[in-house]
Amino acid sequence: MTRCQKLISPQIQELVSFINDNENSSREIKRAQAVIMVDKLKPLEEILEMTGLARSQVFELRKRYLKNGIIALKDKREKKLKELLTKQQKQEIITILKTKTPKDYGYENDYWLTGLLGHLIKRKYKVQYKSKTSYYLIFRQAKFTYHKPGRVYHIRDEKEVKEWQE
Repeated sequence: MTRCQKLISPQIQELVSFINDNENSSREIKRAQAVIMVDKLKPLEEILEMTGLARSQVFELRKRYLKNGIIALKDKREKKLKELLTKQQKQEIITILKTKTPKDYGYENDYWLTGLLGHLIKRKYKVQYKSKTSYYLIFRQAKFTYHKPGRVYHIRDEKEVKEWQE
């Protein structure tokens, strides 16, 4: 059985610069570290503990790195999408949610709803999110919780309730 070839100096330099590059995710850096540690014949338990990778992943990463280069270590997932609102704009919205009511902006409701928030953001910043999840996240950042309205029995008679309470 033949052993895998050792990394050559330019490959090690490439991996070290990849690790030191701030553009790469922590997962990508752990992959590069695993490849270097396997090459330096570190104990497998130590590699697994340091990187959090499985045994099969470590050897598969090394094999793919030797075949494809640094691309084998890159995440295949898309990077974070561009934010529609800037941090400052989000902070302004959160301040509005905490300090003002929808009535201050010409709405008839006393409480903020996702639809009202969406309309306000569209009117103020000309931005519209595709799903309500983004609005829920803004409410969460403002430390708002949502509550279902209280239920009232549909054939409840208020006169009978008052008589019973007295």
